[in-house]
Amino acid sequence: MKNGVDPAGIMSLTEHDLAAKNKDIFRHACGSTSSRVARLDMIPHGALMRLARRFELGAAKHGMDNYRQGLNEHEYVLERCAHILNHTYRLIGKLRGYIPQDGEDDAAAVMWGGAFLCESPLCTPTSPEIAKCRAEQKRAAGEALRHGPDAAGAKLGLADWMAEEILLTDRSKTEAT
Repeated sequence: MKNGVDPAGIMSLTEHDLAAKNKDIFRHACGSTSSRVARLDMIPHGALMRLARRFELGAAKHGMDNYRQGLNEHEYVLERCAHILNHTYRLIGKLRGYIPQDGEDDAAAVMWGGAFLCESPLCTPTSPEIAKCRAEQKRAAGEALRHGPDAAGAKLGLADWMAEEILLTDRSKTEAT
């Protein structure tokens, strides 16, 4: 890196700029100032390409930008979360050798789900929906402490339930063939 510019020509922030009072503006080596933006150049190219292919797959299957219709719908967002967990547990099963490789890019599906959740206003750190969910989790945890683990309901065992459901689904598919 020479004069704050890396070999690709991308300007970098100096320690002084990061410590400046206004952290949204920084000074380039040439003296110009600009607004700080996220370092998109840090996202691995291969991961970004797999994510793009996942968006293309969704557009071909469900229509261009179909997912946007559900960004503000609580139930749709929850269903996407369950779908992400499904792909997560399928990926874990494949990595552990419990589930055969099937050509499905579960890692990209999880990444797509993360992108969807980041787009949903329901999932921002300041969302009232998240505060409501946290309050419900605290209530359920309190019930479990007072009355035993079964009193809190299925929410506390979601990960175990999803893993078992995936394994049962995969076994039934295997037995059917």
